[in-house]
Amino acid sequence: MVEVLMLFFFFFQAEDGIRDVERSRGLGDVYKRQLLYVVSIFNTLANVKSLLFIQFLELSD
Repeated sequence: MVEVLMLFFFFFQAEDGIRDVERSRGLGDVYKRQLLYVVSIFNTLANVKSLLFIQFLELSD
């Protein structure tokens, strides 16, 4: 039984040498929108909770 291991390494230099890092619009905007959505939900829940509490106080009088 013969085992053969062949490794090949290829190195190519870019045409312009090392390229600058490109700024990505990436997922940052998505995360910001999600955060705003979560904050909006918490604010809405807090408002509903306070309205229910006020109505409870009015009904208990």
